[in-house]
Amino acid sequence: ASKGLEFPVVVVPNVSDGRFPPRPAPSLLPPLEDDEPSAAEEERLFFVALTRARDHLLVCRACEYGGRRAQASPLLRVLDGHG
Repeated sequence: ASKGLEFPVVVVPNVSDGRFPPRPAPSLLPPLEDDEPSAAEEERLFFVALTRARDHLLVCRACEYGGRRAQASPLLRVLDGHG
């Protein structure tokens, strides 16, 4: 089965906790029912990005943001074999 469109190189930047998948910004408006993607949908989209790499895949994250230590996204545990 075909996995869809592929690219020679895929870069997935900013894979840090709270940034990938992103946490929604606070809003003054009440959230709509389907406004926030589910964790399962975020994970699915992450894996779609990963499977588009034909030759090289680069997954990046920052070590700190604004002088504070940044944690890796929980989605990276799967790549480390812990998920």
